[in-house]
Amino acid sequence: MVTETRKSSISVRREDVSLTDEDIVKRYIGLDKFPCVICSPLREDDDTPSMSFFYHSNRLLWKDFGTGDSGSIVTLMAKLWNVTYSEALLKIKLDNERKIPRESLIRRYKGHVHLTSNR
Repeated sequence: MVTETRKSSISVRREDVSLTDEDIVKRYIGLDKFPCVICSPLREDDDTPSMSFFYHSNRLLWKDFGTGDSGSIVTLMAKLWNVTYSEALLKIKLDNERKIPRESLIRRYKGHVHLTSNR
């Protein structure tokens, strides 16, 4: 119980994480060109590209057209890891501080990236 209390009391803000949204997606999902559409990593049954990464007001966002879910990149990572937003931020921050190689963090997802346009 003590561990859970300590874990939930740690507060990390987005400003505390030095990685950009693009860096986070590249580091954990392996994408580096945006906007794009991929098979959703949130749904194992997704065989057709249905998750879009796009810019809105100079922010990289995502939308899963199969479920209607969308949000910030940290929100996506929280969903993928089944943790809270704050826990996802903390993981991203600690991974970056520990200089864990990208190759050991990246999670490959089925489906090909389809660029929708160049940025």
